[in-house]
Amino acid sequence: MLKQWIHQIRHNPEHYGTAFWKYQLSGQVLDLFIESPYHLDKASYRRGVVKTGMVLQALSARFEENECSCLIQSFPSLEDARHVASIRVVKSKEKENDRHIESFKADSTAISKINKMIEFASENELKMLKVDESALPDNIIKSSESRSWYALCSKYNNPFTWLKVGYWQEMAHQLFHLSGSEDNRLLMTDFPDSVEPKNLKGVGKHNVVHVLIAIPK
Repeated sequence: MLKQWIHQIRHNPEHYGTAFWKYQLSGQVLDLFIESPYHLDKASYRRGVVKTGMVLQALSARFEENECSCLIQSFPSLEDARHVASIRVVKSKEKENDRHIESFKADSTAISKINKMIEFASENELKMLKVDESALPDNIIKSSESRSWYALCSKYNNPFTWLKVGYWQEMAHQLFHLSGSEDNRLLMTDFPDSVEPKNLKGVGKHNVVHVLIAIPK
């Protein structure tokens, strides 16, 4: 089961950034590591951790769909920063959590999507704040379509936060994909390094901007 799912994920290398991470599978335990030498460069390590968070969220969705439970331990080794997560299959569970997947499918309006994204951000100690498009640099705005812009922020900027950013990004991807909104694609910038929080009205200078999001109006 785990082997099949991780192979399916690795068949989408661009989305899941498979160059940045590797896995080890032993029985019912899957360990995810940042590939060397990406752990030696902060920007690459950060990107690898975010992508690993996306993988964990994708796996969590598969567990729910198959009525299984898992235990995820983040950064299980204090001595090895490359070891980002360990996932253990626990047992089958009741079908009560299927409503989580069904709620994704039911979200067909922009407002319902935004509310779900804001809620999931809050659950992961992140904030999704609306920003003024006029404050964004030209290289960030890639479409002439009418869109609402948001910033995914937090007060912290560490590997545990980056992992949660990855959870959120994959959740947002699943939300738009499962609701059949392929014609109104969600646009996200992974790392808007050129954006200063103090220049984004409503974000606040003390927040770290992790992702910029454009949602069709």
